[in-house]
Amino acid sequence: MLLVDKDGWAPIHLAAFYDHSRIVSLMVRKNDVLLELQTKNEQKSTPLLLASSSGAVSVVKDLIRLGAYVLRHDENGNNAIHLAALRLHTNVLEFFVGWNNADVDVWQVLIGMLQHENLERKLAATKCLESLTSKDSSYHLNILHAGGVPALCNLLNIDNVGLHLLATRVICNISGHKLICDDLTRAGAIATLVRLLDSPDIDVQSQLAIILSDLGEIPGNQRTIAAEGAIPALVKMLNFQYEGILVNSVNAIRVLCTENRANQEEAGEGGAIPPLIEFLSTSSDVLQAAAAAAIAALTFKNRKNQEAVIREGSSDDGAVKCLIRLIKGHNITVQIKAAQAVQALAHENESCQESFLRFDATKGLIRLLKMFSMEVKEQAAVSLWSLAGQTNSSQRFIAEIIGIPMLMEMLLRDSEKLQYVGCMALMALGKEDIERQNLIVEHGAILPLVRLLQLSKTTPDVLITVIRALATLSVGLAYRNNKMSQDRMAEEDSIGILVQLLVNPPTEEIQVEVAYTLGCITLGNSDNHKRLMKEPDFSFGLLLRLFNSENEEIRLKVGFALSIFGFNNPAQQLSIQDAGGLTFECFEEFLQSNNEFHRATAAFQIVVLAKVIVNSNQVSLTALGINCLIDILNSQNEDAIIMAAGYISSLCHTRAGIPDAMVTIGAIKLLTRHLFSPKEQVRYSCAVALGYLTFNRTASRHLLSACRNRPGLYERLTSSIGTNPKINTEFVADYQRAKMIGLPCLSLEIYGGRTMDGKRPCSLLGRPSSSMMSKDGSFMSDQGPRSASAHHRRVMPRPKSTGLAFHRKPQTPVHVTVDDLRLRKSRSASFVRDARHANDGTRTFKARVGAWEST
Repeated sequence: MLLVDKDGWAPIHLAAFYDHSRIVSLMVRKNDVLLELQTKNEQKSTPLLLASSSGAVSVVKDLIRLGAYVLRHDENGNNAIHLAALRLHTNVLEFFVGWNNADVDVWQVLIGMLQHENLERKLAATKCLESLTSKDSSYHLNILHAGGVPALCNLLNIDNVGLHLLATRVICNISGHKLICDDLTRAGAIATLVRLLDSPDIDVQSQLAIILSDLGEIPGNQRTIAAEGAIPALVKMLNFQYEGILVNSVNAIRVLCTENRANQEEAGEGGAIPPLIEFLSTSSDVLQAAAAAAIAALTFKNRKNQEAVIREGSSDDGAVKCLIRLIKGHNITVQIKAAQAVQALAHENESCQESFLRFDATKGLIRLLKMFSMEVKEQAAVSLWSLAGQTNSSQRFIAEIIGIPMLMEMLLRDSEKLQYVGCMALMALGKEDIERQNLIVEHGAILPLVRLLQLSKTTPDVLITVIRALATLSVGLAYRNNKMSQDRMAEEDSIGILVQLLVNPPTEEIQVEVAYTLGCITLGNSDNHKRLMKEPDFSFGLLLRLFNSENEEIRLKVGFALSIFGFNNPAQQLSIQDAGGLTFECFEEFLQSNNEFHRATAAFQIVVLAKVIVNSNQVSLTALGINCLIDILNSQNEDAIIMAAGYISSLCHTRAGIPDAMVTIGAIKLLTRHLFSPKEQVRYSCAVALGYLTFNRTASRHLLSACRNRPGLYERLTSSIGTNPKINTEFVADYQRAKMIGLPCLSLEIYGGRTMDGKRPCSLLGRPSSSMMSKDGSFMSDQGPRSASAHHRRVMPRPKSTGLAFHRKPQTPVHVTVDDLRLRKSRSASFVRDARHANDGTRTFKARVGAWEST
């Protein structure tokens, strides 16, 4: 058994090398000297070393069990781990790793080989690490603790493409862990990784893109990676034809651009958008999903990139149609990523929203909303709501598409996103529309909203949205209360729950929102007011203390909440006064603010609470507030105009004299001017305000005069005021009678009336030429005297102004023809004849007009 062959190997050596474990065990039991018997050659190898070098893992296990010395080295200094690594026998290495013997540290040996000067050892160790980490990524901790990350980074600085490929594979296998990325960052690997993006090996480039994606997830690394020039290199890689490298490059661009404005701009300007849109039409689901996600990252809150994506591509393969097709597809991952892209593109961008709505993107998103998967439902909901935009009309449109039953289901789901969108959509549906509010109440929406108030796991964001939804469903246009919804809320004990939130609020913001909502639920509802007063924990002192908040938004909002409590309610105003009242200083900072929204809100508050503000005169406060609101109507900010017009609508049905004051300082003129605004919400708000003002005699007269003298103004008013308008029917009747008789504006040449020669003017916009009659009966014009024609005998003098006539003197005389005079004479005779039949002067104007019509 001790005889050797010509290579110096004994039988035990051959058995160990060729993995004959039974023979090895039998020999060792017969003669234990064989356990450490060395070969009779230069290597001086033991059976264990030979077994390790050949990958005979079963023999390795038996020899160790029999007591073999595992740290034995051959003449070249290689132990069992070295030999297994050099021959790439990772099964032996895995055994030693699993054995977990402190004396046998596989990782230290492998990292030591990475740092060895010999290239063969570097390559062997790297290949082994690549194999081990591919099978089990949890080995990243062993590599980290053995100092493997800096050693791997050093390999990237060696001019050897093969070594680069192996090293990047190892790093790629473990870079998904934050600790490894942190170590890579500390080792200064980013610059080296970005530099190697120009490698001639596309596999190296592909692996580097993955590593940079992982590194980009670490805060601060986005900027560092971009500063090294990674984005242009990654965009260049989008021209490859291989799916793997394209997917990895797209993902890297996505990570670097996520919530990073500078990187978004660089990628957009660097040409990333066209290929990303092209990838949406490929046959690869993976590439489609990656491209959609990258488009979402590039365009979120970036209007420039949003517009670029919408513009890019023809009508058939453009981004909008491609994304809609993907949403309507059958791959869930692709559908979710496409919906994310829609959400990002539509975010606060009306033109993008219109593009998606024009091609019916909502249909596919509604189908996703009905799917079983919660992730799919959530993404569909937020994408739909991104298409809703910022205006109430567009939000209402999306809410109607979703439908009240689906919104009810969303409120009942255990999902913050679904609950939030559900509340927002209900607010859009019910805002200032009592009929829709009643419909929502009939579907049973109040109960799930109140349930969300009670749940301890309801997040603060959802909670505050629920509170606002209850407030919205309690009041209609111009703070008209909705008794049906208010009573239903009271039946569900919302008042008691809200009072407890008011007393024990999670935050000041929630506390002040609760105060406002309680004001809305009790607005104009004596029963709910009594219920609130019976709550032992409620007092207006809680609200008054919020004026001491350091947050100005809280102070402004609490003033608004008190305004709702005191709105047309002297008893509530008295309760506020008894609780300590208010001082003008509570509102002064907002009235003097540069923020027009703050000024408008404070102005509304001091008008409503004028009796409660103890250190100022009620008349002076009212005048100050109204002047401020009317002044804001001159603003260049359309949203400020909308807010001011809304407050004017509300104040029109508070105290007597307020509408007269508004008219006196020019409210009618400013509101009618805004009826011609290009923004729908501005037109609507101002039309509503004018509608409420028509219930005031003076305002109605001024508005009627304006409608008579300006063509199209009345039509603008009626078309902008919306459905179920609040407008005085007497005003409408007066205008119709005036229109039947003939509006003065239609006789003016500048508005399309006849010229002196009896013909229609060539241009309605052209300025009429001035003319006057000379002493000899001829007409004087800019071109000199001319004779009066048979049909132009004289110029009629302008009649005296009446309440319904012109309110400013025209620049030129009104030209009439003989036929016009005859017609007027005939009509005058009819009115004189009818007047003679009026015995006591009680005959109405309507009756007189009816008699005139009969003639």
